[in-house]
Amino acid sequence: MINKMAANTKNISALLTGLAKRNYYNEAEYTDDFLKSQIFPDLSDDEYASLLKRCSTYVKVSIS
Repeated sequence: MINKMAANTKNISALLTGLAKRNYYNEAEYTDDFLKSQIFPDLSDDEYASLLKRCSTYVKVSIS
């Protein structure tokens, strides 16, 4: 259980980092599809869209 939680934490951190690089450092290679394929390939498109929306909001609020 702890290993799964640690992996989830690393994945969320990687997603937040990818979003920040794309949105604030203009690194266009960090597309939604790229991030999903590299970090969350097992999530359904709907699950990933929901997670992406939450994480994108978090990044925007954290930066402002």
